[in-house]
Amino acid sequence: GAHGSTSCDYHVHVDDDTFMCCPLPKDNDVKGAVLAHRLARLHDLSVRNFNLSILCLVYIAVNFVCLGINFCGQYYGYLDIGNHDLVFHLIEFWATFAFSIIQVYSLIYSPRSLGSVYSNTCFLKLVIFFNVVATFASALLVAVSLEWFEVPSHEIEYMNEITMGFLDVVLLAVVAKQYGRNVDTRCATSAVALAVAATQLFVYNYWDGPHGKVGEPAAHYFEFIFEILSAGVSFCFCMDNKFLCDRSINRLLDDQQKSSRNLLGAV
Repeated sequence: GAHGSTSCDYHVHVDDDTFMCCPLPKDNDVKGAVLAHRLARLHDLSVRNFNLSILCLVYIAVNFVCLGINFCGQYYGYLDIGNHDLVFHLIEFWATFAFSIIQVYSLIYSPRSLGSVYSNTCFLKLVIFFNVVATFASALLVAVSLEWFEVPSHEIEYMNEITMGFLDVVLLAVVAKQYGRNVDTRCATSAVALAVAATQLFVYNYWDGPHGKVGEPAAHYFEFIFEILSAGVSFCFCMDNKFLCDRSINRLLDDQQKSSRNLLGAV
């Protein structure tokens, strides 16, 4: 009964097994081995999700620093000194690529299956594909030559905000569900993702960002603020995954203690 009521919430991704919703075997020898593996796997997922949550906080700090550099560059000419502009853009693009990897691993190491995170798993995989490819391509272009590829890299990055906005709403919906709030991800993801991407592309191009005018620093403000919010969502998702694993460990240990007491009482 208890297992059946929580099978949806504790169903694990298909790359390993479904140990969080499967009942333990009745054979004592097999049961001990399965329980040990289950506890070890849950502990491993808990630690991994905690590490990912710390990396999300690091990315938030990076974006706060980028906000400060962008402000100094706009009003004090900081980015016109030496190679500061190159360093700034390398931090911006490579940090974004690193965060796209963090988002992928947060899904892979989630104790939930991809199907429980988002109903259309094929579309979710496609979004992940474009997110990683686009962020790496734009970062690599900037590393090759900022002078030649700064504009196309920014265009790719801002268009890729569609996939990042999509993932943010999907992860936020999972977290909100834990607090009894349902979010219609089909409408919300499309609306948020398109709004974010359209805003940044409009600001960057309309205010002549490609030629170094006010559109570039203005678009950067939107970008870094959005990235801070995005990392905050991923942080909540990873911490929620950790707490889910910890609760499952405690429940397994409690159930095992109850079974042991019942056996002793029967004897």
